Amino acid sequence: MSGLWLGALVCAVSFLHPYAASSGLLCVLSAYACAVFLGFGQQFKQSGAYVYNALMIGMGAVLAFPELSFIAVGFVCVLGVLSFLVTLSATHILYIFFKLPVLSLPFVLVSLLMFWTMPYLTVLQTPTHQPVAAPEWLAAYLPLWFAGFCKALGAIVYSPTINSGLLIALLILWYSRILFCLALAGFVAGSVMMGVLTDSIPNAFDNFIGFNYLLTAMALGAGFTIPSLKSYILAFFAVACNVLIIAAMEHRLPAFTFPFAIVTYVFLYVLHLVGYPLRPVVVKKNPEATLEHFLVASQRYSATPVTLSLPFYGTWSVWQGFDGAWTHQGVGRYAYDFVITDAAGSTFGNQGKLLSDYYCYQQAVLSPVRGRVMQVVNSCVDHPIGSVNTTDHYGNYVLIQDVRGYWVKLAHFAQYGIDVFEGAWVEVGAYLGRCGNSGYSPQPHIHIHVQASAYLGAETIVFRFLNYIQHNQYYEHGLPLEAQPVSQAPPLPYYSQLTTFLLDSSYAFEVINHAKTVGDASPEHVQFQVKMAADHTIYLSCGDSKLYIGRGDGSFYVYHMDGDDPYLRMLYLALPTLPLFYQQGLTWQDIVPSSLVLRGWRKLCVSLLNPIVPQYVATDARYRFESHHVITGVIANRLLAKPLETRIELDPFNKIELITVGAVTLRRAAPFFNTVNTPRQDV
Repeated sequence: MSGLWLGALVCAVSFLHPYAASSGLLCVLSAYACAVFLGFGQQFKQSGAYVYNALMIGMGAVLAFPELSFIAVGFVCVLGVLSFLVTLSATHILYIFFKLPVLSLPFVLVSLLMFWTMPYLTVLQTPTHQPVAAPEWLAAYLPLWFAGFCKALGAIVYSPTINSGLLIALLILWYSRILFCLALAGFVAGSVMMGVLTDSIPNAFDNFIGFNYLLTAMALGAGFTIPSLKSYILAFFAVACNVLIIAAMEHRLPAFTFPFAIVTYVFLYVLHLVGYPLRPVVVKKNPEATLEHFLVASQRYSATPVTLSLPFYGTWSVWQGFDGAWTHQGVGRYAYDFVITDAAGSTFGNQGKLLSDYYCYQQAVLSPVRGRVMQVVNSCVDHPIGSVNTTDHYGNYVLIQDVRGYWVKLAHFAQYGIDVFEGAWVEVGAYLGRCGNSGYSPQPHIHIHVQASAYLGAETIVFRFLNYIQHNQYYEHGLPLEAQPVSQAPPLPYYSQLTTFLLDSSYAFEVINHAKTVGDASPEHVQFQVKMAADHTIYLSCGDSKLYIGRGDGSFYVYHMDGDDPYLRMLYLALPTLPLFYQQGLTWQDIVPSSLVLRGWRKLCVSLLNPIVPQYVATDARYRFESHHVITGVIANRLLAKPLETRIELDPFNKIELITVGAVTLRRAAPFFNTVNTPRQDV
């Protein structure tokens, strides 16, 4: 919604040049009429590219005729139709062949055509009065570089004046501090470089063609990439490329936005080719919100697509992990070994001379994935303690082809201890066989790794384990610490029921503010409704705000939030993640968006530091099971530590009984109205 308001206000600023604004709107209406005539009206309204390019083309046309005569109106209408046709064609070609956005390329192409055609259209060049420019009342008070910046911003709406540009600058600053800083830095950097090349920095600052610099800086620094130090460096080099193109075009062709378009296309295409990771998947209301969502998601969810469950029951210990000190080296570096230890950390009882002295010997080994058994070796003998098999390093093993396309190997089974056969289908947790001491194994243990192919000795690849507990802390994904006990945390049906929200259900609450004096006002009530998004994601709605929720990998998640409703925000903070497993006193950690916790200058500081040092300004949350139904939490920002305590009480039928965040409590109440539709589907 803020982006819509920004566009509307920038459009209003364009009316400081009324003829240009009127011509632009007429061109947009003509383009839309053509789209409706061809049956493309709905798509036209959904994409800003059609409106933006038509608007710029129409406003540019006024350069050829100072006022809208009857003939000029017809000419602008033709340009509107042409802008739609070119935009639609360019959008299709750029996306299909290059996976690129259309940007302002249609504007550049049609404007160049108009520039080459104008000398022959003498009927449109009847001398008339020019619009009277508003007095530049701030010119004497602004430094040259900032005055030039304002003029360049004003040139975007064909009003290259300080007054217009300053209004647009304030609108950008209100919308996004990151975009404003990028625009200002991009303009200054580009103008200084151009000034050095032309030996006239003042003239470079006064040349409003510098709007290409600031557009490029915003697009590559935060528009099409995640704001970060790396993206800022990319934006700087892109601005430098703009300078070279503008210098090459000087006195030959009008630049329009050609430098911005061509440089942005080249950079985006290269980023696509190299798989640049800092590209937004979910785009929020402004770059700050997009960056925050990216940072939270990248820390909450496994960055490695290869995930496994632990291959055993009960509590075992990590004997050797990635890059282990003994055998996990070279192509086999990404592997884990597990053993069972006693309270003293020993892996055996008695004297440890017999295989049967070892706690994990003959214990069950489980499938860590779902897939098909591709290879089984079952006949290697279990070597006695003190000897190893130097020929068949893995001894008895099972190789499973995971449904996601990779291969998982579990090794050192007991002789004839494997109870699955080649071609068998296994699910997560299926019994595979018994732990042994075959192969190059100095003592009984489970060896597990993931490889990219089925070949013996294939290179191992990085993976993560899901849903495990170490030292009474739950981990959705990660790598268990070496020499530490670790146990499974498999999802329990009870907590699946607890986090099942039926469509069309309503949850009503009474709002209690403990900071207010009793009797200050009548109790406030709020109600959440369960709905489904177009991509089938379940969300809770309250007013215009939405809280997206779901289950995956053994946990319940609040994915993200759209809008600013304070009560949905409370639910997000009180329960961003819930393990679908219970253990008394179990704790877990999470990351929540700082914007949900901080306000004022604190929020501003974090939003500006997030692109540069996100690890120092993140907001951590720690939660604890007080009982089956009660979860408490403490939330604090790493830089601006101001702890916020939370509490939530759950119920398998009513779902949420109580939420407390800080001094505000939501207590379950009767719904405002009965739901009309029968609940149809759960999460």
